[in-house]
Amino acid sequence: MPFEVFHYKRLNDVKEYLGQLTTQVINPIIIVPSLSDKSEFREMSPFEESKIFQWNDLYNEIHTFLKNQVSMPPKRKEVDQSINWLLIHKLWKELNEKTKTIEVPEGLRRIESVTHILESIRELLREEVSWSDFNRFMGCDDCFDDSLCNQIQDPTSWLCWIYRRYLKEFEQYQLSDNLQIPGLTADLIRKSWQNEELKKWINKNTFIFIGFFQFTPGQRQLLHSLNSNSGQVYIIKPWCGIPLFDKDFSVQPDHSNYPLPINNPVPIGEIAAGDARHQYETIARELVLWSAEKGQLSRWGQFPGWDDIVTIIPPQRRKTFQEVLQKYQIPFQFLQGFSAKESPLWGILKRLRSAGQNNWPEEETLHLLTEPLLGETDISVKEAYHLSPRGIEGWRDFLKDSPQSLLKFDQLVKSWRTIESCRTPQEVYHVLHRIFNKTFNISINASKLSGLDPSRDELVALLTAFLMEIEQKVLYFSEDETLASFVQQINFASTNEVYGFLETWINHATLRPPLIEKGSLRVYLSSPPSLTEAPVVIITDIISAFWPGSFLNTPFLEDELKKKWNQNPGLNQATLPTIHQKRDEKRALFRRLIATGFQYTIVTYPLQDEAGRPTSLSPYYDEIFTGDDPWAGKVVFFKRPLSAILPQAIEPYLKPVEIPEDVPLIARSLPWLPNQISEIPPIPISELDTWVECPFLFYLKNFYKLTEPTPPGFDPRRGGIVLHELWGKTWDTYLKGKSTSLRELVLSLWPEIVQRVYPELLTIFTSDELRLRLDALRLADYQEHMESFINHYRTEEKNEFVLPPYEINQLSFTGRCDRLIGLKDGYWLIVDYKSGKSNYARTSLQLAGYSHVLTNNGYPVVGYVYLCHGDGKATGAFEGTFFGNELRKSFLGSSRSGKDLSVEIDLARQKMKELSLGLASGDVQPNYHSQTCSGCFGRSLCRRDEMRSRGGEDEES
Repeated sequence: MPFEVFHYKRLNDVKEYLGQLTTQVINPIIIVPSLSDKSEFREMSPFEESKIFQWNDLYNEIHTFLKNQVSMPPKRKEVDQSINWLLIHKLWKELNEKTKTIEVPEGLRRIESVTHILESIRELLREEVSWSDFNRFMGCDDCFDDSLCNQIQDPTSWLCWIYRRYLKEFEQYQLSDNLQIPGLTADLIRKSWQNEELKKWINKNTFIFIGFFQFTPGQRQLLHSLNSNSGQVYIIKPWCGIPLFDKDFSVQPDHSNYPLPINNPVPIGEIAAGDARHQYETIARELVLWSAEKGQLSRWGQFPGWDDIVTIIPPQRRKTFQEVLQKYQIPFQFLQGFSAKESPLWGILKRLRSAGQNNWPEEETLHLLTEPLLGETDISVKEAYHLSPRGIEGWRDFLKDSPQSLLKFDQLVKSWRTIESCRTPQEVYHVLHRIFNKTFNISINASKLSGLDPSRDELVALLTAFLMEIEQKVLYFSEDETLASFVQQINFASTNEVYGFLETWINHATLRPPLIEKGSLRVYLSSPPSLTEAPVVIITDIISAFWPGSFLNTPFLEDELKKKWNQNPGLNQATLPTIHQKRDEKRALFRRLIATGFQYTIVTYPLQDEAGRPTSLSPYYDEIFTGDDPWAGKVVFFKRPLSAILPQAIEPYLKPVEIPEDVPLIARSLPWLPNQISEIPPIPISELDTWVECPFLFYLKNFYKLTEPTPPGFDPRRGGIVLHELWGKTWDTYLKGKSTSLRELVLSLWPEIVQRVYPELLTIFTSDELRLRLDALRLADYQEHMESFINHYRTEEKNEFVLPPYEINQLSFTGRCDRLIGLKDGYWLIVDYKSGKSNYARTSLQLAGYSHVLTNNGYPVVGYVYLCHGDGKATGAFEGTFFGNELRKSFLGSSRSGKDLSVEIDLARQKMKELSLGLASGDVQPNYHSQTCSGCFGRSLCRRDEMRSRGGEDEES
């Protein structure tokens, strides 16, 4: 009996055909791709009584039927990916042990390879590749349990060895991957082909497969097994307009009488907006305006209602899209279960691991102690930041007067140690269940946190679903004897293995989706269930970064190997999909998603990415409008670039979410600084750099004495003072001939200077003390090299040399040289120490200004050098004379490196003159910002942001 195949472009087209089938078939069994498709089909199904199955339901039905007829092996238990990972991890460890005397690529011995092997094995399972075929393809004839093949150094041979053992152990314990279920069902029918009762059962039922875009080899085998046993099989298949997927339907024995559907182009509305977030804001505002019969989309007629709109977004954009919908007060619902890794509890576990392994550092530990989901705290956050405790004893000492927080810290330490000591999967889940439910009472804390705030209900639901997932795992291992006997042989040898198992479970576990709420916009991540359809469908981010996006090559099944396999059909009829074929599949999926809106489909894309670069549209998009029979037709199109981020004067806007471009400014007093300064103090030449960066910041620091707040923890300013004191004392001692080694002087003087200037380095900030000491020693070695040249030319040296007074237009400039070295022929060299890196000092005009002042006062300067602790490098400027070039070569390693001294002096003199004229005349306003302003103190004091928020900038900037 031939298959009957019906193609559809829109799911709406199927309803009439399904209505016809109700009069033709008996006992329909509907097979759909996923659990979500069951509910979708129930809404559209005209069948009064029908069984709606997935593949595993059909397997269970047939196995139960046969078990009542004949003696059958136990039913295979379907397991999740964490169990798969456990078995492959066990086999990987065994193979590691067998090959410990063999040289193999180092990556094979890293635990990350377990996940790659799992991905490759699942690809082989999906294509029904038997181990014997794969082994023959590899050319191995010497694989046995107790020996290794002669190609075991090759990663694919590792895959081959593990794949054989994987299949054997799964059969031994009667376990299965969900990809094996269709093939196992086909085997049941094939092995029982003489059973007349089974034939009668198949014959009296009608099997309707709906929504499957493609069938895997195992699924094809099942279709043929049903068909060859007198089963009536109907296939209702999506059409995408690509012959590769539509006409080459290899499972049908003869061609269907049903022609391909007439292609009515999908009406497309295209929206282009500034960036990703602006794209979502444009969608949101247009939908809200449409609901009020306004905006660009209102030309499509009446608003369909939020229930009738489906949105498809990339998973990476979920949080941004959620924020935008909440901002515009649009009712919405994510209809796919959240990944377990999105739960706050997984974030807490990761932070707990990081804190424990890093000896409980101040900031990470403080975040855990103040985490409201872990309970209340009585700690002083300000005091904790100030004292910055570290380590278990350091924290216990700090918390001795805070009993609540001390108890919480001890519980955190104990929980971390307990997780680290777990050695079996059951133990891991039992420990997590105890920590979250008994030690910290997460559910109670979350309920208190949410209170009566409905906006926090999602948080509680997410936490509850995560805890339920853990509880199910505990029951999973304790109640199933087969599974329990399997996992008893698993033993974790290290903490990395424990967390490797946890991460695999987290990455594949999907928390239970919420119940559907009426009156809400439906949001799907990546792609919705196959049978989803709506009057209006919105597909966002149709750019090449997502369509097709990137396809990673697995190191165990590379594309070249797949091509060789596919060119050898004599081994196996299965085809391993190459990257090119995966792109074709995604192209077909894109066309299918376009057709899910049976009235309209709206596509959107950002004009630029996060870095401001232009985006490229998906290569799949333009082709849907081309050809004699185009897949879609564009009916609405408009752009909304970032320049139009504020609603224009002629268009409506949404209060209070949006502010129109022409809204009058609110009259209010802004904290502008007074333009005239009563008295101008002397200006440090080092402030030239601040003036060039931002005049406003210059005014704040020098006239209003507003300085950047000191961040908590290590103080870089005090660390710089330590280094400054160190070199002053070091050179004073060195030049008196009391030591011949700068390194020895640094080591001997360091403890006393640190104790006097910044004693916390020796007790609290020990890692920063070590870093500073190593930086100083590195710079000591660098200066030892410099001394081999300077020592021959030095005539005198002045440390902490105060520059002579220097005035321009009645403005005084001051400065102090860290070191001023007198050389032969009356030349002088300036040396200055910086605690940062050399790239920050390259643009500084400080020493160029010093050089100008010194030269004008009888100290001709031949060059200057910044010695930078951050990277142990030097940068500076020198004269172009022979002597200057020799100095340049000695300090910077090349006669071509560094800058020209005369050019830098001219630039510094020009900037000093501009500054003096601006201050003397009052022409330069203190509120003026340079175009290069990078923000004052993290923008906390910078006026640029405030001016932007008002819709424009100061005229002068």
